[in-house]
Amino acid sequence: MSWVVQDVVAIPNTEMYFFHAVSALDVCSRILEAKLNVDPVTPPADVAEILQELASMEPGSDSPPPLMVKYVEKQMSCAVNYSGLNIFSTCKPIDGIYLDLMQQAFKSYDERWKTWGLGLFMNPLEMEQNIRKDTTSTLPRHHLLQWLDKQEPNSVIRVSFGSAASFTDEQIRELALGLEQSQQKFIWILKEADRANVFIINGSSTRTFALPEGYEERVEGRGIVERGWAPQLEVLGHASTGGYLCHCGWNSVMESISMGVPIAAWPLHTDHPRTVLLLIKDFDGFAGR
Repeated sequence: MSWVVQDVVAIPNTEMYFFHAVSALDVCSRILEAKLNVDPVTPPADVAEILQELASMEPGSDSPPPLMVKYVEKQMSCAVNYSGLNIFSTCKPIDGIYLDLMQQAFKSYDERWKTWGLGLFMNPLEMEQNIRKDTTSTLPRHHLLQWLDKQEPNSVIRVSFGSAASFTDEQIRELALGLEQSQQKFIWILKEADRANVFIINGSSTRTFALPEGYEERVEGRGIVERGWAPQLEVLGHASTGGYLCHCGWNSVMESISMGVPIAAWPLHTDHPRTVLLLIKDFDGFAGR
């Protein structure tokens, strides 16, 4: 928490680093919405339009509760009073305009403030070794990758909504029927949202989704329902993967873009709607219902 490290200024040879696991657009827009005491910055006209559109979003069930908004505002209010480094898991081609706006806003307090986008944290050589079929390797290959090896290029859709999404039984049933009737090959990562106690293995917090009777038998050979861990980067980087239906969590978006996989977005909460707007405005996407 930023207020915990306010005493940093009294400790010699110490700096503060803030790592943001969301887009620079998300943080930049929330700073402006919170009307923090930062010098005004003048964004380009197209960026100003996006920020205005974000500010006009109607609060709804997907919006953070007021207590969460105040929590974020308090963190940012503490942060801008000290010098340090803002680190984003992003890069200039994707988030450059908003990284620059963040830099302008924070430097109004202290010239030593820096804002960096470090891109996606992955080892491309390791990724290539994990994705390709390596007949010399003695390591077991994940069964999803083995299945993808047998499919046509760009023929499979990955379906996953992250580790913080929870669906009703009715929503799961409708999604299952939609995938079945699409006649599209798919890998569906079907897990309940993570709970507060991640160490519970066999407890009441575990929920098993009930699919329509006989569902997995009907889609056998064309679709896989995976209820355990799946190697997301390797699946997205596989030549047989041609699309990704996802919640637009920032890590998933960055990984999908890095692998050149098109995204069908179903934003759920928190930063997801803002990320979708970034994809629409900056990557020539389109919105639909």
